[in-house]
Amino acid sequence: MGIKTKKCLMVCSFCALAALFAMAVVRVELMREQHVGRSCVYAQCVPQSASFSALR
Repeated sequence: MGIKTKKCLMVCSFCALAALFAMAVVRVELMREQHVGRSCVYAQCVPQSASFSALR
């Protein structure tokens, strides 16, 4: 393999790894968002930020 081929292979593998990491981050955020929706039951919602706690 030439130097250009190795560099191209390294860049492509880095991009593939970054894409996998980004997909994992998105899936974690989606799972976290669904969990927050399930924990809130009408008037018994758990406050998610300090500003809501301060209003009580």
